[in-house]
Amino acid sequence: MSFNIDTFKTRFERSGFLQTNKFEILVTPPRFLGGRAINNNGVRTPSYEISDMLRFRIESTRVPGIQLLFADNHRYGVGPTQKQPFSAQLSEIPINFIVDRNSDLWQFWHNWVNGIFQHSGSMNSQGAGPSNSSPSYKAKYKDDFSTIVEIFIYSNDGGLSQRIALFQAFPTAITDIPLSWAEQSQPMRMSVTLSFSSYSIQGAGVS
Repeated sequence: MSFNIDTFKTRFERSGFLQTNKFEILVTPPRFLGGRAINNNGVRTPSYEISDMLRFRIESTRVPGIQLLFADNHRYGVGPTQKQPFSAQLSEIPINFIVDRNSDLWQFWHNWVNGIFQHSGSMNSQGAGPSNSSPSYKAKYKDDFSTIVEIFIYSNDGGLSQRIALFQAFPTAITDIPLSWAEQSQPMRMSVTLSFSSYSIQGAGVS
């Protein structure tokens, strides 16, 4: 069968394509932060407002990849080897976002990471400096610090194409933030790395 450019274009245009800039992320605060407020310089912002704010400030992320892990086995004890799957390795994903003027998002992620493993002391009531409290170096239970993170991918007409749910998700790292007097009027950006235990993908036809 010969190649026909008109047939190719017709079939390509019929199915269309997804664009990388039509996405949204919903981060549900973990159990130990749910219902609490971020106290930043005396201004209290509920966690659910932080979650909603994050939806509109995320610049980029990645859909997680997966890699199957195999062991080489001899089917009959000798001879050629064959690959036997024994596990699946899920990649961590970055979330890159613009920091708000009051640093609520910055404080939200710091509180989350510090709640997973308490590595820094608390601030005093005025937020002006460190208090006398010292880090306990204690870790919380995973059910308390993990949550569900959802990635929604939309088609060009705004309809939902894919919903990707990351289960038992939690931040494993907050990257350093570069500062420079040479850059003027540049928004401050942060990046957080998320790990998770499992995930599901639901297409537009799945409720």
